[in-house]
Amino acid sequence: MLQEYFDDFLKYLATMGRSERTIEAYEMDLKEFLSFLEDKPPTVSNVRAFFRYLFEKGYSERTIRRKRSAISSFFKYLMRMGIMKENPITVIPAPKLPRTLPKVIPERDLNEILDKWVPSSLRELRDKAIVELLYSSGLRASEIGRLRVSDIDMDRMEVRVFGKGGREAIVPVGRRAIEILREYIEKAGLSGDDYLFTNRRGEPISRTVVWYIVRRSFEKIAALSSVHPHLLRHSFATHMLNRGADIRTVQALLRHKTLKTTQIYTHVSLRKMKEAYNRFHPRNRGGEGDSR
Repeated sequence: MLQEYFDDFLKYLATMGRSERTIEAYEMDLKEFLSFLEDKPPTVSNVRAFFRYLFEKGYSERTIRRKRSAISSFFKYLMRMGIMKENPITVIPAPKLPRTLPKVIPERDLNEILDKWVPSSLRELRDKAIVELLYSSGLRASEIGRLRVSDIDMDRMEVRVFGKGGREAIVPVGRRAIEILREYIEKAGLSGDDYLFTNRRGEPISRTVVWYIVRRSFEKIAALSSVHPHLLRHSFATHMLNRGADIRTVQALLRHKTLKTTQIYTHVSLRKMKEAYNRFHPRNRGGEGDSR
């Protein structure tokens, strides 16, 4: 019943400006859902059975929430088209996510790693430029691949990016990142509308390749595993807050729609302050207060 509207829904998502990554995720989730339903109607009991199946298969709460979002969007589309009269998923609550604080690389460690990293080839120079830009500006991996040389303003130390939903933004870039970007662009012979970072075929690098480059680089230069672009974005935000940046400034730099999304970083910063308090405050050291 629903399978015949599947392709039209994916095309609809594209017209609504959804990213390729989102559409691919929805396609995968909906294929699993439709395969489970087979020819059964999308009743509340059948939809509930699908989510029970997901829990039994051991899917995480986050993954189940994502699948629920994809199915709900599909049902809303079918309602808009007059195919369905109501959305059966509304009576099925989304699983609650455990609250987790973003992990970060300590500021001193990260700066020491980057300062000691001396690229030995053009490719490694490109890789360091990517890492420096990610940490310097808090950019997302998906934004890196679309950058052109003309998007970098060396004099104003800014980069123009197109984020989620194609929204354009101007983001500041640090001095260290500008220095290595200038060196990389010159040695790579890039100019104008050339893509800034490309693969061996001269195509803009994908988000997946950016993740691979970051992971490989930190494994090689610092023997650190599981470092990824979003970890650099987390580190960027936390280090800014630890040094006294206003949370609304960090929100603007990360381009979060709401302050709530940014506030998780204040908990990381607060933990840092508490550690310092417990270590240094004279009235919190087992009675070793100032005796004067």
